[in-house]
Amino acid sequence: MERATSQQALGSQVSVPTSAGGIALVAANPSRRRVVIKNDDTANPIYVQSGTPTTSHFKIAAAASMSFYTKAALSAISTGGTVVVSVWEEYD
Repeated sequence: MERATSQQALGSQVSVPTSAGGIALVAANPSRRRVVIKNDDTANPIYVQSGTPTTSHFKIAAAASMSFYTKAALSAISTGGTVVVSVWEEYD
């Protein structure tokens, strides 16, 4: 028997600073399936973490993307100037 699924996506762009504490990308959401984050910058990486981000967390290189299967809040920080990222949330 096949399981019917419905998916919805919500997208936004966020400017990620170099300042301590970074910026929130998405809030915690129990209905979310995954978050896709694309680094739109051509030179600088960002670092993503649930909680306060530092440069020792998940690194997303310039022009790269990463999926996070999480319902938790995610934040990011940049190391080389303000970086614009695209963020998509996918829901069931």
